[in-house]
Amino acid sequence: MSVRGEVLRDLIERDFGIEHDTGDYWRAVNHDSLVLNFAKGIFYWNSKNIAGSVEEYYKFVRGEKPPAIFSVETPQFSLPDVIEKKEDVVVLPELVEAYRTLGEANRKYWYDRMLTDSTIDRFKLGYNNGWYALPIYKDGEFYNIQFRRDEPEKGITQRYKRPPFLFNSAILNVVSEVIFTEGIVDAILLSQLGFPAVSKNTGASGWYPEWAYYFRAIDKIYMLFDNDEAGERGMKKGSEILGTHRCSGYTFSDFEKKGYDVIDYFRDGHTKKDLTKLLGLSRMVY
Repeated sequence: MSVRGEVLRDLIERDFGIEHDTGDYWRAVNHDSLVLNFAKGIFYWNSKNIAGSVEEYYKFVRGEKPPAIFSVETPQFSLPDVIEKKEDVVVLPELVEAYRTLGEANRKYWYDRMLTDSTIDRFKLGYNNGWYALPIYKDGEFYNIQFRRDEPEKGITQRYKRPPFLFNSAILNVVSEVIFTEGIVDAILLSQLGFPAVSKNTGASGWYPEWAYYFRAIDKIYMLFDNDEAGERGMKKGSEILGTHRCSGYTFSDFEKKGYDVIDYFRDGHTKKDLTKLLGLSRMVY
């Protein structure tokens, strides 16, 4: 039995009425674009660009705080606190498909960052309630979802309060050289262009020694960070953790704009060949 499915069916019944549609699907009587997948415990409200589980229903449909048993809070917290707190988190990989489905009609954020439809599909990038969803996998398992937006103000958060992560770390098992970018979307764009790239969700300066294990078979690491003081500090700190003997770095210091990054570089018309020359790559590594 799907507990979340039972709860959602009861909530929708009380709010709008609900009737069985077909198979695992139920549909609201008064809003036919509100659909429940009972088995997965996930709802879709396509006309409002909302999807999710019980938590999202309470927050975005009812405008209420979810009961504690379902609540997933994303408060501000310090990264060391997250590392030290070893609490179990029940994650819902079904949300990736729910957000990806809504994202089919909401791709502007990704297009603005020069990502193609094939890349958006490959990384299962999605959308929900004004936020763009980026699923994270760790050691092959679903781990978290990062949410991002530009409007009404810029923001980045994550669905689950879990320790920091490396993005696209699976690539480290099949390459000997890699580009480490400051931003996750930077890494996705480089992957689209054929470069093996990884990143992290801790900003420029957030590094953890245990991450070095993932790079044990990597011969060369090209650190590619933003053109600002934080980028310079983060690049230096990362090189010290991962090994200065195999790290080289660049922060777009030849460009006048503060904060200039990978996406800006390609928006300005530079090519894959230009980046290869800029970083002094020994070869096209991917």
